[in-house]
Amino acid sequence: MIDVDLNEVSVPLVWEQLFGRPDPPEVEIGAGKGRFLLEMAALHPERSLLGVERAAKYHDLVCRRAARRGIGTIRMLRTTAEDLFFRLLRPASVANIHVYFPDPWPKKRHHKRRLFQPDTVEAMARALVPGGLLLVKTDHGEYAAVIAQVLERSSL
Repeated sequence: MIDVDLNEVSVPLVWEQLFGRPDPPEVEIGAGKGRFLLEMAALHPERSLLGVERAAKYHDLVCRRAARRGIGTIRMLRTTAEDLFFRLLRPASVANIHVYFPDPWPKKRHHKRRLFQPDTVEAMARALVPGGLLLVKTDHGEYAAVIAQVLERSSL
C-alpha cells in the first residue's frame, strides 16, 4: 500500500496503520516525480517516508516508481499541504518536514497561494516532534526572502 486512500484510514493519521510501526515519518511536501523520496528510501530504509502531492499525474508516478523498486517505506497522499497540516496530522507527529522548490507564485495576485504563510508555518511547527526540522530549498530569491521572514516570526 503505497497510495493512501484518505477514505480508508483514520484521521488524524495513525502511523502504525500506515507504516506498520509507530515511528514518526519524514514528510515531503510537493513530492513531484519522487526523486527525493526514492533516494531517501534507498539511503535510509529504516525511516518511514510520507510524500504529499496534489497532482494526480505525479502522485501516481511516485507510487509506480516506489512499487517497481520494491520500496515498502514510502506512503503517498494525494492532497494539499494545508489539508495535511490542518486536518490530517496530530501535534508532534512528524520527524522532519522537507519542502524543496515550492511554487513561488511570483505574481502579486497569487501570493495568497504560497505555502509559506504564517498560519501554515505554525501548523508545521505544531506537527514536528521536539527537535524536528523544517528543511526548505528554493531557487527563487524573492520567495526565499519571504520564507526567511515568515520563519523568523514563527515559533520554529
